[in-house]
Amino acid sequence: MADFSNIANYTDQVKTSVSTSEHPSGVGASRHCDLAPMGKTEEKILEFVPEDRMVVSLYDRKGLPVKGSKTTFSLKAVDENTTEITFSAEVEAKGGPLAGFVGKRLASRLPKGAQALVDDLAASAEAAVSQTGNMN
Repeated sequence: MADFSNIANYTDQVKTSVSTSEHPSGVGASRHCDLAPMGKTEEKILEFVPEDRMVVSLYDRKGLPVKGSKTTFSLKAVDENTTEITFSAEVEAKGGPLAGFVGKRLASRLPKGAQALVDDLAASAEAAVSQTGNMN
């Protein structure tokens, strides 16, 4: 998760990602993502505690029915080889007459997308560990 600007390397949900800030990670780091199958977003780290917690703001989402969102990733070491990740998100649908419907639709799809992202991150972390022998 600390490799914030390179999220496209870790999940199929992001086609491309590039850093848009001076620093690639940590509070204030930002990135542009082209999403799969469509859409674009600008994202910024609001809170970052290495190996513990990261809060990301998604804003300026083009091609999506979302005005903005705030996503929290929390990590908890279970043992020396296992880390538990908790993912939560607050999503604000774009306004207009269909906002209620869009909000309900997003709420029904968010768990599936979140689980796919977490699965992708886990697979990438496991691959890194098997290549290097450690999480660092």
